[in-house]
Amino acid sequence: MPSPEVVGAVISLLTAERDDFEPELVFAIIRSTYELNCEEKNIVEKLTTSGKPIEETLKDFDANGYIQKNGNKYIVTQEGRKMFRKMWVDMGALMEACISGGYLYYLLRKRTGLI
Repeated sequence: MPSPEVVGAVISLLTAERDDFEPELVFAIIRSTYELNCEEKNIVEKLTTSGKPIEETLKDFDANGYIQKNGNKYIVTQEGRKMFRKMWVDMGALMEACISGGYLYYLLRKRTGLI
């Protein structure tokens, strides 16, 4: 299961040019990142059963005032934008590349109809 810092870094990537995001997209990008960088075959099962689920991390971010639920999306607050940006920068170049690659892999699969 990804750490809250990884979830925050993905949110930072998604909200670089917008203020909202869908939780399903966070999960999809993290899943794609794991698929690219992990040899385990049951990655979806591992993402949903081990550690703290992404949904719980989002609830914690909401409770801390970093995001606000708005229908089926979340809106990032100014405080959240700063915190998520810090999480992104603190990841380091290698992890930034892994997450960016996961995002591009997700977009490619979506555009080609593989997901």
